[in-house]
Amino acid sequence: MFLLFTFVLSTPVGRSQVDLTRSSKIETIAGGETTTGNEFSLFSVSGLVADSRGNIYFSIQAKSQVFRLALSGQVTIFAGNGTREKQIDGVLAADSPLPDPRSLAVDRASNVYIVCGNGLVRVDGKTQVLSTVFETPLAQPGSFRQAKEPHMSSRWKPSSPWLGRRVKQGFRGYPAATIAFYGPTAELATKVVVGIFKQEHGDADTLEKWFSQNSDIRSNDNVAEELVAFIKSHEVKSVVVTDGIIGCPHEEGIDYPEGKSCPECPYWACRDRWTRERIQ
Repeated sequence: MFLLFTFVLSTPVGRSQVDLTRSSKIETIAGGETTTGNEFSLFSVSGLVADSRGNIYFSIQAKSQVFRLALSGQVTIFAGNGTREKQIDGVLAADSPLPDPRSLAVDRASNVYIVCGNGLVRVDGKTQVLSTVFETPLAQPGSFRQAKEPHMSSRWKPSSPWLGRRVKQGFRGYPAATIAFYGPTAELATKVVVGIFKQEHGDADTLEKWFSQNSDIRSNDNVAEELVAFIKSHEVKSVVVTDGIIGCPHEEGIDYPEGKSCPECPYWACRDRWTRERIQ
């Protein structure tokens, strides 16, 4: 398979162009095994960013990996070992799982920030070691009757132009907001939780929750307005949104016994909340 694409970008060191019209060898930058070019397919690119040296980083959500394209045309596996599991802090980025990588950002120290399925991670520009900046809350207190409405797409598109721009911009610093959706199935959202993080690491400094008993909460204009107003009130610089619905809206230990499955949401029983696949 040939890798046929051209990148044209502007960087702080001047205008550069990469014209890659040939098969390229792909090898890992840290950890893992070498991958040959004909095993690589450029599809479903979710995020793209360049550093000050002209290197291009792009995420492919379907592969659960982030790649780096050098000016020489060499493509390397930068982060993710290809498995859609929770990331592992303190290991080389290419050795760690990376669930659904999407938006990317690079700071002045060449650290790469990756918005993934359960939050924001950082790859150190010098050591290539991965660390979690913050995680999206998986469950928050709240109990309500299961909604019974026609299902809609699991991908949420913000109706607010301001929020849409913030989400597309990726990580731009703190304060940062996370938006997470929960529901009885992977298609119906009946709860949204917004967390505000004022600094790196630790739990959210502020949490706000909205619920819907009669419709999918992602189509509720009133909730959308309140959500945007809440985020704006904290003067956030970054907004991270989970990819689809990430679990049951009820909380273990409050709405149902610990160690048990939620009786109101059988869909999530023995199911991975990130991949939605059955766990046997």
